[in-house]
Amino acid sequence: MELITTNLAQLNALKDVIAELGDRQYAAASKLPQEASIGRHSRHVLEHYSQLILALKNGLLDYSERRRDPILETQPQAALTRIDEIQETLGAIDSPYAHPLIYQSGTTRLATNLARELDFVCSHTIHHLALIRIIMTDFGVEAEPSIGVHASTLEYQQKCAP
Repeated sequence: MELITTNLAQLNALKDVIAELGDRQYAAASKLPQEASIGRHSRHVLEHYSQLILALKNGLLDYSERRRDPILETQPQAALTRIDEIQETLGAIDSPYAHPLIYQSGTTRLATNLARELDFVCSHTIHHLALIRIIMTDFGVEAEPSIGVHASTLEYQQKCAP
């Protein structure tokens, strides 16, 4: 269940970031990096989770088939609602190891499972939270220092601290 707990924690971090921002800051394009917005990064993350949840129903996982819903990019409340829905679904999973899946990318198909994909979407979320943190800094909004930092890195930093 650690994989689920870790994903729920990263989604809570995203939720905290979104709740801290106004509508304008959420949707505004930053000069850094690639003129993306916090909303665009949030949508991207949430749609990866949505594809994974869809795969639980049909067995086929294809991250490139995301909806790319512009409402999630521009309306923070819509993103917060989607996070709640994703968290509810993840919280109801009894064992991430009991769900074999087929991952598809183009014409390639590979065997995978929910546990491996939960590990991927968690790391993917952390990566995008790091980019969101850069944008927040660009906008003059202070972010929690642990946002966008993997738990293993935080543990290592604590071990190395004087």
